[in-house]
Amino acid sequence: MLPLGTSVYKTTKDHDVVNSVVAHYGQPNGVDCPHDLWVDDGALFDVIEYGPARHQFKRARAQAVASRRIKTPSGFAVWTTWLLPCTLQPSGHLFDTETRPRVHRASPGGAERKKAEGQLRPVARMDTAAFQSTYGLRNITESVNSWFKKLLANNNTGGRAMRLNVQAQAVDHLCAMFVLNAITYERYRRSTRQ
Repeated sequence: MLPLGTSVYKTTKDHDVVNSVVAHYGQPNGVDCPHDLWVDDGALFDVIEYGPARHQFKRARAQAVASRRIKTPSGFAVWTTWLLPCTLQPSGHLFDTETRPRVHRASPGGAERKKAEGQLRPVARMDTAAFQSTYGLRNITESVNSWFKKLLANNNTGGRAMRLNVQAQAVDHLCAMFVLNAITYERYRRSTRQ
């Protein structure tokens, strides 16, 4: 068990120790057993206290079972269903959280639970496999954009602009997508042969 506010992640060379940001969530709604939940580095933990100094330690981590984005009049909200392990209930507890992103950055965070929900991530870094498969997607997208810009017809002058003709731009995009689909399919075929 790690102390609240400390996270350890395995890296390619060693381990990364993070003094993480924490926020108190409290007792989950609809759960009869007493649980004290905290958000630690984006993940949701059941926390217990030990010793006369009442040090807090992470006992169990709630796993996101489902997460859905719902349109609201003020923007959107994210509903996440969690499964929390429990020693008193072998099947664990299911409960929901609702995150509503702040409309303005300067607006106050509100109550403790709302602050905790604002830091909560359905796929936190603690979910190693799921986190690694999604974390780098922005870099992949930017790499594809960079690759595409290098293919553009006007790039021989050092620029990165599209051709002025709309039909020619559509052909550029269509050809690039054919090539990307072919590359993706070939990678899939190689992975299924092994």
